[in-house]
Amino acid sequence: PTGWVHRARNEFDRVIAVFEECNDERGLAWAFCLLSDIHWMACRARDAEAAAQSALRHAELAGAVDSMGHVFARMPTAAAVGPTPVADAFRRCDEISKKCGDNLASRAWIQSARAYLVAMTGQFDKARQLSGAAAAQLGELGMQLEKAAVTGQGMSFIEMLAGRPAAVADWGAGPGRG
Repeated sequence: PTGWVHRARNEFDRVIAVFEECNDERGLAWAFCLLSDIHWMACRARDAEAAAQSALRHAELAGAVDSMGHVFARMPTAAAVGPTPVADAFRRCDEISKKCGDNLASRAWIQSARAYLVAMTGQFDKARQLSGAAAAQLGELGMQLEKAAVTGQGMSFIEMLAGRPAAVADWGAGPGRG
C-alpha cells in the first residue's frame, strides 16, 4: 500500500517508548528489525544496517540472538549493497558470521553478500559460485522465496557488474538455481 513505509516510520518512536518503558529487550529487538525493513524498503541501506545492528544489540541483551536470523540476513546484505567500502563490508561479514553461529540460513545470506563483494573485486566466476551455493542452501532449507531473491537479484547484480546484461535473462539455468 502506498505510504506504509512513511506511516510505519512515524509510529516507530511510539513503539520504542513502550518497549523501553517495559524494559522489553526482545520487543526492542523486533522493533529495530522492523525499522531495518522500513529503511530497506526505502532503499536506505546504511540506515537499514544501523537498525539491524541495534536489533542485534537488544537481542543479545534479551538472550535471543538465535531468533535474529532476519537481522543476520539484513546486516551483510546492507553492507554489501550500501555505501560501505568493499574491504569494510568483508570485515563486517566476518564479524556477523562469528555472531550467527551455526544458523544455516544466516550463513547463506552472508555467503550471498560475499558474492556481491567478490563481484565488486572483479572475480565474477567466484561470485557466481558463491551466489549459486547460497541459493542452493536456502532452497535446501525450504526457503524458496529467499532462494529466488538471492538467485534473481544476486545473479543479476553479478552479471551487470561483469558487463553481461544479456546473461541476466539466463540466471535461472545455472548451478544451484534450478
